[in-house]
Amino acid sequence: MNSNVITSGAGTNSVGFDTSGASSSTFNIFSNTITSGTATTNSTGLSFVSNSSTFSIDNNIITGGSASSFSYGLDHAFGQNHTTTNNTITAGSCTGASCTQAAYRQAANNSLLTITGNILNGGVAASTTSTRIALHLLNWPSGAANIQRNTFINQTGVGTPTTVQIATQAKSLNFCSNVLIGGGRTNAGNASTLVLNAFTTANANFLGNTIIGADVPAGSFAYPVELISVGNSTNFKLDQNIISGHPNSTTRTSCIRESGNDASYATLVLNNVDNCVTALYDDFGPIKTEICSGNFHAAVCSAALGGASISNNINLTPVFVNSAANNFRLDAATPTGILNGLVENTSPNDHITKFNLACGNLLDRDGNTRTSGTSIGAYK
Repeated sequence: MNSNVITSGAGTNSVGFDTSGASSSTFNIFSNTITSGTATTNSTGLSFVSNSSTFSIDNNIITGGSASSFSYGLDHAFGQNHTTTNNTITAGSCTGASCTQAAYRQAANNSLLTITGNILNGGVAASTTSTRIALHLLNWPSGAANIQRNTFINQTGVGTPTTVQIATQAKSLNFCSNVLIGGGRTNAGNASTLVLNAFTTANANFLGNTIIGADVPAGSFAYPVELISVGNSTNFKLDQNIISGHPNSTTRTSCIRESGNDASYATLVLNNVDNCVTALYDDFGPIKTEICSGNFHAAVCSAALGGASISNNINLTPVFVNSAANNFRLDAATPTGILNGLVENTSPNDHITKFNLACGNLLDRDGNTRTSGTSIGAYK
């Protein structure tokens, strides 16, 4: 399906394009504009709920409509292989209580999920009790995912913003060179940018991302990274990222929060953590104001995350080109520890080699190749 303009009408449920019921099929969706109408219950721009089918979704503009129960730009479940590349996908607006809106919702994928080069926008809600999510990945029992070089945005508004939420994964995940923008919340309540909920994957790599916290009102808290630990999350790597609080909410931000009933087993290496009143916050332990590096004290963070390997992290202040316009490329005035943070050396675990092995490439968000002496975060 190529170069079409598809708009669904209003109704109880409104779907722009729907493949529900198809089985073992192949869908190629290219260069379309797909919009769902206003719904009294559910609205979805593009719905793929098809057993054992293969999807390629490229260069489309997909938008969900207003709804009272849920609004999705793209809803995907039970597919065999799913590739989403260079699309702009936006959630519609939630109008009802306890409504969920998501630009991209995925559940129960059985094979390979590839999400590359997209702009996913969680939209603006009309209901203060709604949940706003740019990317929501639910359980896939036997699949793997490559999520690279995307921009995930939550806008400022009411409701609970969570830019990216990944829950209960069982297989490998490479999450590289993405930009996650927390946006803001205008009503009372907390906000998170990246949430890993009951994350039990055997091999998860979060490398070279730029993760920005939300702006929240007084009395609320923002968490650029939140680990909700159930059943001892394992082999989680958070390396070479910029993790930054919103400059308007520095005193209300914990850059990395661990919550839940169990410990997280993680590595945190060469991240830049800044604009946070607390670098590492453990709900079941003391507040951590610093994380380990050559400049900090190892004892400060040795118990911050259960079983964690934490080293060579820094807390410099990046200078972004235009954060107000969501341009989080690094200005030349950024400290050299961030601008030239990825250094090649003779160790088998040098930063460039580690990135290439984990992500399968050395590309930044703009498609530029990372080399020795290039930057921490999503942009070279």
